[in-house]
Amino acid sequence: MLYYAVGDAVRFGRDYKSLEVAKGQLARFEEVNALSGTVALRTERGARIEWTPAKQAKVEVYSVQSREIAAGERIRFTRNGEGFTNGQSATVERVQGREATLKLDSGERMALDLDRQRHWDYSYATTIHASQGKTAEASAVHITAGSRAAFGEKELLCRGHPRAGDDDHLYGRPGESGAHRRPAAGEGERARGNGATPPAV
Repeated sequence: MLYYAVGDAVRFGRDYKSLEVAKGQLARFEEVNALSGTVALRTERGARIEWTPAKQAKVEVYSVQSREIAAGERIRFTRNGEGFTNGQSATVERVQGREATLKLDSGERMALDLDRQRHWDYSYATTIHASQGKTAEASAVHITAGSRAAFGEKELLCRGHPRAGDDDHLYGRPGESGAHRRPAAGEGERARGNGATPPAV
């Protein structure tokens, strides 16, 4: 309950007849009562329900953030669904109304419904885990004491730099890690969407 906040979103992972909600249904937090252990939710159809997380626990909870996209934007999907897979990246080719045309990294073109597909974020930065196996012309890696402890110095450097990178940079705080640079060889319509990301804990 400590991490729940008004405005967050919950996706139910199964049917709950007592709440009259179906698997996959979304609702927004309207009120959080830590004393009673209940949350007042508002469904997309406007119904208000009282949810007890301890009893109906098969859910995913997200913080809802607004994102603007335009032609040329890079985005990444953060959940499977609506024809997209978690971790899949794409470039926005065109935005028309509430729909965007994407070119996936695989070369395939797909339509993104900004009102239905909400699990995406900008793709200008990523974690080291998610970047493994990627190919890029340039990269910038930020190293902290915690990341070095988690991976180890050599393994971290190998994982952090993408394949075939010609312009790679490594950054760290003074006393934690030195900065390194490997020298290089040799407007559109905007639309707003609500991307859902897990709340910070």
